[in-house]
Amino acid sequence: MDSGLFTVWGAERLEKLGRDLLKAQRILVLGRVQGVGFRHFVWRTAVELGAKGWVRNRHDGSVEILVFGDQTLLEDFGRRVAGGPSWGEVDEVIVDDLPPAGLVPATFEIRPSA
Repeated sequence: MDSGLFTVWGAERLEKLGRDLLKAQRILVLGRVQGVGFRHFVWRTAVELGAKGWVRNRHDGSVEILVFGDQTLLEDFGRRVAGGPSWGEVDEVIVDDLPPAGLVPATFEIRPSA
């Protein structure tokens, strides 16, 4: 089911796709990553790779990302984010693997700060 903003990935659909294909990660990026176009860099990278999810600034100065894709996509995305744009400075990247069941965004978007 596709509601436009979200695609519902229920257990039955995940079984058909194969649970190993769709993965989710929460990524926290620390460093000089706000006020330098970092969220736009992440958005552009995600769109280029076909990733789904979102990126937002956090009040503590970090950037938070929730990204969905297959293992190869997530590895490539993670490498690019860790490298960051030339105008920013990534000091640390913290990655948490999450279960992908539930609502998966239909696109990748830049969200307001949290």
